[in-house]
Amino acid sequence: MNLTKPVTVFVLYGCPYCKGSIQMLKQKRIPFDAVNLGNKPQLAVQLAQELNYPTVPKIFVEDQFIGGYSELKAMVESGQLDHLSRG
Repeated sequence: MNLTKPVTVFVLYGCPYCKGSIQMLKQKRIPFDAVNLGNKPQLAVQLAQELNYPTVPKIFVEDQFIGGYSELKAMVESGQLDHLSRG
């Protein structure tokens, strides 16, 4: 997957965990791209099948799928993403 920022969050707008993930990244000043799967239903199905992960958000850090909100929160709290911060 060719990503332009170190973190990509695949979301459905209105999803509280998607919103929480985006807020967390903004607070930590970690650059990210947000991709709305609501506009891309084929991509949503493809990602769910390939990753065996049916829920959103689907989060990639440095081209690696890490999971969703809980996994992102654990990485942020443990300092594993500090090297990505721009602040």
